[in-house]
Amino acid sequence: MDVIKGKTSHGFKFAVPLDRLNRYSTIKLLKEVDKDNSKIVDVIPAILGEDGEAKLIEALGGDPSFQEMAAELNEIFTIMKENREAKKSSPLPN
Repeated sequence: MDVIKGKTSHGFKFAVPLDRLNRYSTIKLLKEVDKDNSKIVDVIPAILGEDGEAKLIEALGGDPSFQEMAAELNEIFTIMKENREAKKSSPLPN
């Protein structure tokens, strides 16, 4: 199973299975965020799992603002994109 791992600037370590990102329900949620950014509260557990969501909240001090959670999710997506692109450009097998 392909997993994208990373660590945010707040020290949150994550590992997201690619199959979780490729689920229809996840893609549908991501599309809904474009229309209504409050849907981020549904996207985070869909991508990180409920345990991952709890760890993210803890990494952000226990009761983060919506803006902090949105910024952290954006950073996670940026890291995942960079890691995925690095894997594709690597001469080593994925």
